[in-house]
This record gives sequence, C-alpha cells and structure tokens, in this order.
Amino acid sequence: MDKWEYKILEIKQDNEYWVNKRLNDAGNEGWELVTFTNYQESSYMGEKEYSMVCIFKRKIQ
Repeated sequence: MDKWEYKILEIKQDNEYWVNKRLNDAGNEGWELVTFTNYQESSYMGEKEYSMVCIFKRKIQ
C-alpha cells in the first residue's frame, strides 16, 4: 500500500509570477497539487488581500 506525505502551502495572490513560481517549485520537488481554496482578508488599512491555500501530496519512498 502506498504511503503519502502532505504539505500545506499558503500563497499570496499579489503577483502571478510568484504564484506560478511557488507552484512550479513544489512540482519540481515531487509534490502533486491535490486541492486548493482561495480566500480574502482585509489588511489593517482596509485593503483586500487575496491568498490561496494549497494542499500537496507526494509518495513516501
């Protein structure tokens, strides 16, 4: 039976380049994206900030 390890990664969605880089870096390390969710929060200045929480898995060898 396969065994898996999991990783949770929060990514701020303020720059598309960095979102892609973080996702690609995880993929290059063998992590497979299982699911993600977006959420919005307000900063102390009242501005809205967007983030995504990603859950990855990879097989333990």
